[in-house]
Amino acid sequence: MKKKCIIIGMLLSLCITFMLSQVYATEITNTQNVQEDTEATQDTETQEQTENEEVEWQAGDLYAFSENVTVDKVIDGNAFIMGNTVRVTGEIGGDLFVLANELIVEPTAVIYSSIFVCANTVDFQGACYDIYASCTNFTMGEEAFISRDLKIMADTCQLNGMINRNIYGTINTMHMADTAVINGDVQYTSSTEQTLVTENIKGEVKYIPIKEVTTSITDYIIDLVSSVLFTLVIALFIIFLAPKFSEKLTNMKMKDIGIALGVAILSIFITCIAFIALLCTGFTANIGMLLLGIMLLLLVISSPIAYAIIGKWIAKKIKWEGKGKELGMIILVSILAWFLYYIPIFGSLLMIVMVLLGLGSLVTQILPNKEK
Repeated sequence: MKKKCIIIGMLLSLCITFMLSQVYATEITNTQNVQEDTEATQDTETQEQTENEEVEWQAGDLYAFSENVTVDKVIDGNAFIMGNTVRVTGEIGGDLFVLANELIVEPTAVIYSSIFVCANTVDFQGACYDIYASCTNFTMGEEAFISRDLKIMADTCQLNGMINRNIYGTINTMHMADTAVINGDVQYTSSTEQTLVTENIKGEVKYIPIKEVTTSITDYIIDLVSSVLFTLVIALFIIFLAPKFSEKLTNMKMKDIGIALGVAILSIFITCIAFIALLCTGFTANIGMLLLGIMLLLLVISSPIAYAIIGKWIAKKIKWEGKGKELGMIILVSILAWFLYYIPIFGSLLMIVMVLLGLGSLVTQILPNKEK
């Protein structure tokens, strides 16, 4: 079941990233000095910009998907950006959501609310409220300012600027320069304890070592039983409550399997495109979320459907007649698949094939089909 979740996450990783807006909520603060610090920074940056040139404004949210994206104007809303290199030099009135290889936030940039980023490299030189980051390398410049918290998962984290409250993170290597100031606590998880400039940290420093996770035989048994029970529920529904669908699965041929795999890949691709398109229009974002939820549900039940296809086909070949024998064969197939999934590389490929086979078969049966 754990590997199944990983594979499904890989298939829809792009879409899930954009769901961050539903997962994280910006914390409301009434702290006057925090507001004054941020407003002062914003006023200074805006004044310097307007003295040299007229600032370009955009009312509403920004949606940008390109190889290289530069945000050099004032966005009166949130910004949703995906690209190879994303550079921010202007101001964003709401939250900034980024999926990229590299995010660069220049010193002139001000994000009035929070940054949610998943990237390989993050170079933060500007000002914002909170940062939620998942990246390989994170660098915070000397003039950078985070008005509230830094919450991060990173391999390396270089801190040079000011964080007005706390740091929470899972960080392999953390460097803290003499110019760095943390006015709150530092709580981090790492394989080794880091050397920090403690005199520049106003709160407490809490180091949580990474504990080696070992999987016991009991864990494997629980995982196997849960996988079999889930397959049993889906198989019971197919055999006893959807007899027509069950019969179609029994009569599937090799060419139908090939068609099912192609339909599954096409369905995932169309869902991703449709989700992004619906998200970009704003008022249809809820429809996009519903579409994504339906696809996730179909992916979850896809493997048991694939087991049902294979199990019913084997039962037919060896002349195991009766619903009870078909059900038993489906369970045997699911147990065998569970063991095969633990084979390196082959197991992951097999899982992908099972998910695609089940999804494609389900979609082809759901779509209207003209009887010959």
